[in-house]
Amino acid sequence: MKALKALILVCCVAAAAPAFSFDPDLAAMEDQTLMKRFPQGMITTRETADQALKEVRAAKSRLKELVEYSTRRCQENIFVNSCREDIRKAQLRQSRRLQAIESEARRVVREDEARKEAARQKERDAKAAQPPKPVQKPAVKKATSAQKKAAENKALHEKRMQSLQKREAESAQKKAEEAEKRAAYEKKLQEREQRRADRQKALERRAKQKKD
Repeated sequence: MKALKALILVCCVAAAAPAFSFDPDLAAMEDQTLMKRFPQGMITTRETADQALKEVRAAKSRLKELVEYSTRRCQENIFVNSCREDIRKAQLRQSRRLQAIESEARRVVREDEARKEAARQKERDAKAAQPPKPVQKPAVKKATSAQKKAAENKALHEKRMQSLQKREAESAQKKAEEAEKRAAYEKKLQEREQRRADRQKALERRAKQKKD
């Protein structure tokens, strides 16, 4: 009786399940194209290494999209966990394959960069070992007509400035002498006026004394 009930339950679940059950495309996830294009030991040049790295990046991106899409679709499968586990294992296997190609390509790139740097260092060392070149003194160029004219104009300008400064100095000296003479004249006038005032006071005192 229990076995019959279990059979009925399984039939009911099967009947309730959707008619279409998602089946992940594991073959697409584990695409062997790059493994055939770049088998172990095939990457020996920088050009091949760069191309392999470019294609590995693209393959990783496609794998990620397939995994994300298939994982979501596993909800349509009766055995959801089993579906997701199959996808996880396929992703892991493919990632290891792609990583092997990438590691080999990066090793070739590093070796190529090391060779280039060694060549550059060798060139730098060779240049450093060479004796310094003698310093050549610049040739004395003859003055052009324009330079001569500029020199003449400069000399003429300096002469005019000296003449102007001389006239300004003479003018300043003349003004100073005139100011000194004017001050002496005004002093004489003040002294004369003072003497006149003193005489006037003396006359006034005498006149007052006579009256007294």
